[in-house]
Amino acid sequence: MSDRDGKRMAVYGRSGSGKTHLVKSTFLNVCDRVVIFDPEEEFAKEKGFHTVRTLEKLLEVLSDCHDSSFKVVFVPEVRMEERQLHEVSLLIERLQEPYKEEMSNKKLMLIVDELSLSFPLNSKPAYDGFDRLCSRGRKRGISIIGITQRPADIGMRFRGNLNRIVAFNFSTPNDLAVIAATCGQEAVSAVRELKQYQYIAYENGAFTVNGP
Repeated sequence: MSDRDGKRMAVYGRSGSGKTHLVKSTFLNVCDRVVIFDPEEEFAKEKGFHTVRTLEKLLEVLSDCHDSSFKVVFVPEVRMEERQLHEVSLLIERLQEPYKEEMSNKKLMLIVDELSLSFPLNSKPAYDGFDRLCSRGRKRGISIIGITQRPADIGMRFRGNLNRIVAFNFSTPNDLAVIAATCGQEAVSAVRELKQYQYIAYENGAFTVNGP
């Protein structure tokens, strides 16, 4: 994958393990064009971010800043997460079309919190916008970070071909099976032994233990 391509990263772990804190402290400032899909409003009060609650307002922000920087949090309606992630993804795909055509060098980062709500495991998803973004976003300079407590419950299109996996402590068998399949059995043993706020980072076929 070339340096122009976007990246894809997953952040897994039980509630309170440190997922959101890691993303806030490490990734919010690595790109100057950021959209956060935030069902639980974990990011809504972040300094420098503009929070919107309708697609019309999001489109307004993106239209005003389409060729410049922006940092926006989108809070979807309850029980509309799947459909609205689909719609947000379609907006972002269109916004980044000039990047694909090499008419722009402006990348974009999409952070999706509570990914199992908005992109659940489903062989025939009703809405395919995020599914498309997972396969088409890289050439458009779109990096995606997906955050979830339950990796076994999210769509395979996201889980497949990740550049990096960060896993905090959890012990659910189905979720550990995802780690085993993607990172290896040694990583499963490491995840089981992690203390609070510790995590493994899996990249390029190897993992390291990080944190306090």
